[in-house]
Parts: sequence; structure tokens; C-alpha cells
Amino acid sequence: MRYLWQVRAHHGHSLLLRTGLSISEIAYQCGYKNPFHLSRQISDQFGMSPRDVRANKGYRLASDIAEGAADTAYGMALPDMNVIVGK
Repeated sequence: MRYLWQVRAHHGHSLLLRTGLSISEIAYQCGYKNPFHLSRQISDQFGMSPRDVRANKGYRLASDIAEGAADTAYGMALPDMNVIVGK
């Protein structure tokens, strides 16, 4: 079930960036019962609200990212690139 919510959130994120649909319309197209649930999922997955996603074209500013915070993809922590390249 968690995977399904992640897929829906990513689809919603894509629609936010590529369409002019309202957040409510996107929520219903992605299978959410209300726009608040979509908003919460987008915030959890991408670290910003749907409005911020559109305003920033999906990118978080460096100042918005907490130092040392692990980014996630599908609920799994991404590897620290500094460790991989030996820095």
C-alpha cells in the first residue's frame, strides 16, 4: 500500500510540474479522496508543498535542505555520494 501512495505522489508531482490543473483536480486524478491528502503526501515525499513544487519547478533550494538530512526515494535512503566517491 505504501508503494501505491508513493506512485500516486510521484504522478501528482509530475502533473504539478507539467499541467495547469488545480491541486484538487490533480488529487482526484491521482486517486486521492481529497486535496489535503495529496498535499501531505507531496510534502512528505518531496519536502515542499504542492505550491512550492510549482514555484520552484520541483527543485528544493540548498538553503531549504537540512544539513545531513537523507533524501529518500520510494522510502529508501539514498547513499551518501561523498562516501561512495571517497571524499
